[in-house]
Amino acid sequence: MYYSMVFAAVILFCAPAYGEITQEEFCEKQGEVSQEASKMRIAGSDRDKTISALLEKYDHPGSGVTAHNIDGLVRVAYVAKLEPETMRDYVISECKKDIIN
Repeated sequence: MYYSMVFAAVILFCAPAYGEITQEEFCEKQGEVSQEASKMRIAGSDRDKTISALLEKYDHPGSGVTAHNIDGLVRVAYVAKLEPETMRDYVISECKKDIIN
């Protein structure tokens, strides 16, 4: 049940916002954002500060990442409580599954 909720959140909040990038690059960027969120969670940053920091870093035209994506990925990172590399790999694999389907 827990992992199905995490999976649903990844799919819901990671809806493609492609712009100038390929779907593969989009998945990689999503993984990068989720890895950063997980690192910040482990470092003790609260969710709002993490969202703000990641918005500054990633939410710009052409990046393929929107404020909606960042908010969702941070929420997933804080709920899943996975290590950064594991979180990145999980998000990328789920994103690629979504592309295939």
